[in-house]
Amino acid sequence: MKRITKICIFIIITVLAISCQSKKKDAVLYNSPVTIAMRLNEIDIDLSEESMTKLVSFFKRNDSLAQLALTQGKSLEEISKWYYPTVDSLASMFPPLERNDFILANKGKSGIQDYRPFTSKLRQYVLYREKLALTSKQIESLLTRCDSIECLAKNKDTKVEELEKKVLTTSLNSKQIKEYYIQKNKSIAERETKELLKQMKKNGLYTVATDSANIYQQVYAYKLEQKANWEYLRYTGATSDSIKQDEARLWAYRPLSIIRLETSQPSSSNKMLDIICKRGKLGLTENITESLLTSYSQLLQEEYKHKYKVPHSNEKYNRKEQENKSICRIIPSSLLEKYFRIIIYDNVKKQVEKDWDILLDYDLVNSTDSSKVIKELTDYETRLAVANQWISIDKSRKNQFIKSDIINGKPQLLKQLDIEKRKRRNEKIVKF
Repeated sequence: MKRITKICIFIIITVLAISCQSKKKDAVLYNSPVTIAMRLNEIDIDLSEESMTKLVSFFKRNDSLAQLALTQGKSLEEISKWYYPTVDSLASMFPPLERNDFILANKGKSGIQDYRPFTSKLRQYVLYREKLALTSKQIESLLTRCDSIECLAKNKDTKVEELEKKVLTTSLNSKQIKEYYIQKNKSIAERETKELLKQMKKNGLYTVATDSANIYQQVYAYKLEQKANWEYLRYTGATSDSIKQDEARLWAYRPLSIIRLETSQPSSSNKMLDIICKRGKLGLTENITESLLTSYSQLLQEEYKHKYKVPHSNEKYNRKEQENKSICRIIPSSLLEKYFRIIIYDNVKKQVEKDWDILLDYDLVNSTDSSKVIKELTDYETRLAVANQWISIDKSRKNQFIKSDIINGKPQLLKQLDIEKRKRRNEKIVKF
């Protein structure tokens, strides 16, 4: 009980201290002339009362000098220099940490001239000091090296990246460096996640707010890891094989919500996903759709494990074969038949047109026969194409026999065409 009381007292004291500090800052802000208060308000970082007081004095002095220059008949161009200070002239008034954060927050700000030819990347690590759990010694070392590297960078021959990397590897541990890339990519991951959720909502992939929240967390974590890993591995000089392995892992383990979004397109190069893409035409139930998505994801993960995690495995994992088995297991044959007819439609139409043209060329048909013949050809080519689709996912003897029966039952016109083709070939053979 005493411990809880002490914690409560500590929290109250902390809150009061922050509140008191905030009130002091507000007092500095609101007791300043309006023009100066507006300038102070534009500064993006929290400054101490002492630093804000210095800024007020600095701006007041510049205003006085500008007023004096005006009375002396100076041009507005000359007077303007008192109103557009440089980043470094302002930052020089602050203690080291505030100076560092101010340089990063106000580079290129309206009303602040950015004359810094180079700003060290090390300053970003100092900016994230709390998240990276940097010690005071690490912070001091980074700040010192920032200034020296920025000075050396004036020489075009200076290899800045090499110097910064050496500082980081000697001053920070790998966990802290990795955390930097996580912090650096949070805003990017957040932006991309929001965009994906917009697309998911547009395609009706979630209905209630709780679904949205759960999906957001999964996608955000995935996107953040993807972005951070990409930069961190390149920073560490990882081999291309290591980078490819990590990309393969992330691809295999991407959230189901992202995979589902991919099926919002009309088609997919992957057969399992393509079936889901056409779920409306096929009338797939949600259970079948979910089973296909889950199975597809699991097979990707199995493929990844087999390639990178199974020791001394020379046998190549045949994901396509496993996908075909899953398709046959999950999808009723009547729906598969319907799917095959959808995907072969265009090719069958082209093949029938080709057959008709060749039959005309061999004088085996005429225009009056078109309706009847085209119907017969379409029926045959459709059954043959469907049979080939069945064999592509299941090379059973049953499916092979079905295809053989279809070919044996080829329309008489096509059989006659085969005979005529052989005759022409024989006629072209040069006899000695």
